[in-house]
Amino acid sequence: MGVESQDGDSFDVSENRERQRNEIALLESMYPEEFILIKDAKALDEDIEIEIKVDESHTLSFVLPASYPGTSHPQVFLGFGLDIANDERKHLRATLRDIVQKQELGIECVDLVISDLRMALEDVRDARKSAPEPASQNATTGRDSHESQGLRVVLWMHHLLATSKRRAIVQMSKELGLAGFSRPGYPGSLYVEGEAGNVRSFVDELKTMRWQAIQERAAENCPMSSLTLISSDAKGVEEVQGLGEIAEGLRSYGKNGAEVANFFLESMKIK
Repeated sequence: MGVESQDGDSFDVSENRERQRNEIALLESMYPEEFILIKDAKALDEDIEIEIKVDESHTLSFVLPASYPGTSHPQVFLGFGLDIANDERKHLRATLRDIVQKQELGIECVDLVISDLRMALEDVRDARKSAPEPASQNATTGRDSHESQGLRVVLWMHHLLATSKRRAIVQMSKELGLAGFSRPGYPGSLYVEGEAGNVRSFVDELKTMRWQAIQERAAENCPMSSLTLISSDAKGVEEVQGLGEIAEGLRSYGKNGAEVANFFLESMKIK
C-alpha cells in the first residue's frame, strides 16, 4: 500500500512494516534482557512502540511510525533514573536529538541510535570523572536561589494519544520532582507545578516532541510553599479521564485548591 508522507515523499506501508518486524526480531535477539515491546500495531498505519534499557539509569523509548524507515526517523525519548542531574539530562536529550537527526533516511537505525547514545554516555561519564568538585558554598547558593521559586503551568494539546508521550509526561514529572494532572484525548490538557527551573525544563522537553499543536495557555510564578500539590507531597503527573477531573483534583488539595482549579479552568477557557 503506497502512501504519501507530509513532506510529499511516497512510501510503502507494507514494506515498512515488514522491515520494522525484521528489525524488532533482530533487536530482541541482540537485547534479550533489555528489550520490551510496549505497543504492537494492529493496523498498517498504527505506530509500534518499543523500549530498550541502556543501563540502570537510562532507558530509550522508540515510536516507529508507518513511514519508518522509508521516509522518516523514529521518535525517540530518553528516560532517566533519579540519580541523574538536571543539567546532564538536558545535555543528553539534546545529544539524542542530534543523534536521531543525523541518521540516514531509508535505513533501519534503532541499534545505531542505541550505540551512539552509549558512546555519548561514556563521554559524559569520563567528563564527570575529570571535572573538579564544585565548591560546596557556591553549589548551595545556586541551589537555594531557585528553591523558593515555584511555577505552575497549563498546557493544551490538539490531542494527547500516543502512549509514548503519556508515559514520558509521567516519567519526566517524577524525575524532576513535579506534580500535576494530565488528560489524554481530544484535546489533551496538562496542569503541572514545581520548582520553576524544573517546570521549564519539563515544558521545553515536551515542546521538542512532535505535536499537531501544543500551547502554553497559562503560567504563574509563586513561592514553592504556595504550590497546591507540592505542598501536599503529591508526586508526579496523574492521568485523569476528563478536564473536570483535573479541576476536582486541584480542589481536593490544600487551602488554595479552589483558586488553582479556577486558574486551570480559565486557562482552558472553561467556565
